[in-house]
Amino acid sequence: MVGNFIGHTKKLKNNTIETQSLRDHLLNTQKYAEKYASDLSLEHVAGLAGILHDLGKYQSKFQEYIIESTRKGDQSKKGSIDHSSFGAIFLRDFISENFSEKENYYDFLDFGGILENAIFSHHNYLGLKDYINPDLMSPFLNRIEKFKDDEEKTIKKCKELFYKDVITEEKFTKYFQLAFDEYEAFISKIRNKVTLKTEQILNENAKNNKQVMLELQAKYFLSEYVYSCLLDADRTDATAFKLSKNPNFSDNTELFEKYYSKLVGKLHKLNKNDNSKINQLRAEISEECDQAAERPSGIYTLSASTGSGKTLTSLRFGLKHAKLYHKKHIIYVLPYITIIEQNSEVIRKFLNDNKDDSQNILEFHSNVSQKVADKSEETTNTLDLTEDSWDSPIIVTTMVQFLDSIFASGTKHRRRFHNLCDSIVIFDEVQKVPIKCLDMFNEAVNFLKNFGNTNVLLCTATQPALEEVKQKLDLNIDHEIIPNLIEHEQQFKRVEFIDKTQNDDGIDLVLNSIQAAELIFKKSQNFKSILGIFNTIDVTKKIYSNLKNKFDSISDQIKLEYLSTNMCPADRKERIKNVLNLVKEGKRVICISTPLIEAGVDASFECVFRSLSGLDSLVQAAGRCNRNNELKLGKVYLLNMDPSEEHIAKLNEVKTGKDQVLELLSEGIKADDFLNANVIKKYFEMFYSKLASTMSYPTNGINLENYIDGIKNVHELAYQSKRKDASKFEKLTQFSGSETIAKYFQVIKNNTKSVLAPYGDKGEKLIADLNGNQDINSLIMLVKDAQPYIVNLYDNKFNQLFEEGDIYTLCQVGNEVIYAFRPYAYNKLVLGDRKQIEKSIF
Repeated sequence: MVGNFIGHTKKLKNNTIETQSLRDHLLNTQKYAEKYASDLSLEHVAGLAGILHDLGKYQSKFQEYIIESTRKGDQSKKGSIDHSSFGAIFLRDFISENFSEKENYYDFLDFGGILENAIFSHHNYLGLKDYINPDLMSPFLNRIEKFKDDEEKTIKKCKELFYKDVITEEKFTKYFQLAFDEYEAFISKIRNKVTLKTEQILNENAKNNKQVMLELQAKYFLSEYVYSCLLDADRTDATAFKLSKNPNFSDNTELFEKYYSKLVGKLHKLNKNDNSKINQLRAEISEECDQAAERPSGIYTLSASTGSGKTLTSLRFGLKHAKLYHKKHIIYVLPYITIIEQNSEVIRKFLNDNKDDSQNILEFHSNVSQKVADKSEETTNTLDLTEDSWDSPIIVTTMVQFLDSIFASGTKHRRRFHNLCDSIVIFDEVQKVPIKCLDMFNEAVNFLKNFGNTNVLLCTATQPALEEVKQKLDLNIDHEIIPNLIEHEQQFKRVEFIDKTQNDDGIDLVLNSIQAAELIFKKSQNFKSILGIFNTIDVTKKIYSNLKNKFDSISDQIKLEYLSTNMCPADRKERIKNVLNLVKEGKRVICISTPLIEAGVDASFECVFRSLSGLDSLVQAAGRCNRNNELKLGKVYLLNMDPSEEHIAKLNEVKTGKDQVLELLSEGIKADDFLNANVIKKYFEMFYSKLASTMSYPTNGINLENYIDGIKNVHELAYQSKRKDASKFEKLTQFSGSETIAKYFQVIKNNTKSVLAPYGDKGEKLIADLNGNQDINSLIMLVKDAQPYIVNLYDNKFNQLFEEGDIYTLCQVGNEVIYAFRPYAYNKLVLGDRKQIEKSIF
């Protein structure tokens, strides 16, 4: 029967069944894993995991199950027969039988542990199984030991069939040795690096402890890398079989060269046609980034002012470095979904003029369709395969998705991790890394730089002091691309900050919504275009309402607009477009908004009002003022809003940022110095110091950083004691608390519900279609199309509106309930009561 074992099946349109041999699947997975891991010279390591991962499918009961389930079309028993444990146990036994007498036996055990866990966990939704926990318990080891006792005869039979069907024992042994040699070389690289990082530590014990910790961190990410390569290789082959289409592993260098030439040509043409001072300054920064792209991979900073063209400048940096160093991908990481579409549009416009291109330039962020998808379903669509693996040349994604690809649950997340390596990762507005994730972010980025051959660029006008926190970011010594920041700040100075937190007598000035509206109203006589940004929806809506009452009699002379996150994306996009058009046309306009407008929106108001928040937010708001240097200096007024109306007490980062800004002002630092790099650095040092206790991801009663430290301590104990008591510590030198981390890791706490808004004809039609009789595939496509019409409401607000009848249950897609607003309720949520709706100028 050798050669007739089945790896996968599919039912064709004529109801016949086509099979893929298990041998082909194992060898294909090995081949693809080798391809992925060759970036870090670990091809045989990942290949070993690939060739062994489905060894358990040689069981006769699995072969009976797969034939029967395909014939009947019954997938209800999917996953009921364990086939993932066999390859892990086979590898444990192989190492024990062949290397137990070797002096470096424990190194073989360490190596085996990484591969065993990857194989054992390749169908585990939470990711790699916990190798050990701080109580010296190993859920992973306990399970495979028990399984081995129960299935010893079956394991032996699978092993015999594997050697006959796939690879001889002699060839396997040689392949294993090649893999171990690669692993040893990689571990030597880690140890050399951590020795360099700790050589300045004088205390020998502290130095040794630091080295152990750094080595364990690197091994953690190494384990995740091998796991990622295996997952992607396995899923890629399964999908290729289902689609009858071989995967495309094209080198992107030629495409990057083409894109680079096209971008540079368009920039030169733009500079020739626009000789304005600000555009020439942008051109200078672009040239500096071009030169910096020739440096070796590392972690670099681009501390460019808002409005200096960071999107295109960083793209130029990425494309040139990619073509020079043959990088796989350019990955843009942005803080908000709202600016992904805009940045992707700009990138497509300059590179290929194809606004619908999702193959070469992929936008990737969370959407409703991902929530309703069956977690165990293997995708059968080519674009889905690209999205799942991040295999496009250029990917534009969010910070949430970046962090999820490393730490979150879900095999779809983890299969992307290896594509972060040997690539270029550009973080735009890097100061927006969530505080609770900061240490984990720095650890991951350090691994990518030091061992993943990744080039990292941190872009922002307010460069955070990430090298000053507990887990320091390993910046290059020559990390800053702009050579003279002070001169750069002066050249790009387009605004004047005006401190309205005190009156002329130096007395603190706290404004309520009526007073803030009155101040804006007065300034509207001096400025054609005004933007007001406030921290919460409630106070923003109050100020808008107060202004609206004042402007009712002259609404034909001035346009008053309102923006908030209670609006669905399609609504916000249309309103922002209207505002920008009014500003460009020189019309009189006032826009009152929550902070959604202060990042990534190419607006240029004459005057901006910003309620106090973190310094980075104030600078971002200033970036919407006099953006293109239309005036000598735009005006940015800083307001201290009444906390009884603004309600930021529970917004810890916003409140802390505001407090630190007030402290800077109290120390005599002038508001107009907020763009100074030294002031920005001082602010972040104060800000991070105040929030230091929250950087270690406390969640659900478990502090993940402390949990990780606990595991590290166990490993250190094991490392020191294993030779004294091998029976207890033999296999405890691997570090993986991956499953526990994945279980609790959540960048943004998911305490919202999605509600579909009847905005415009499209929103109303989507609600009508979802309310009709649709098959499951049509429903999923409709839900995906509905994303621009979704409002995410916190549970308390959702429950209130649901009880009042403003929200109703529309339908159910899989396990996900889809809700919708009543026709009047969406406007009620956005604008207030019915009277305000009737009086609205929109």
